[in-house]
Amino acid sequence: MTDTKKIEHRKSATHIHEHVERFAVAGLQGPQSTMFSIAMGRDAAEVVSETLDGGQLTLNEDDILTYRLDVATITMSETAARGLVELLSSMLANQPKRED
Repeated sequence: MTDTKKIEHRKSATHIHEHVERFAVAGLQGPQSTMFSIAMGRDAAEVVSETLDGGQLTLNEDDILTYRLDVATITMSETAARGLVELLSSMLANQPKRED
């Protein structure tokens, strides 16, 4: 019989739940270890103005602002980063490949 134990999950006051499609990673070398910082976000577009010309509303290229919405930056140790890579690799290996 194995010794099992449940670990309760609690959300911090700064917990986020967001959809992300874009990310950037930076390695931060410290005196003792390497840390990895992952910025996560998604691309967005915002209509900032419209042009009313003779009763007709039109959108011009300069009426739309596109930007990267950064929703979180997570920093983790090299050990945690390697664990994340292993977990994601394992999960992806078990998924059927889809053509997007």
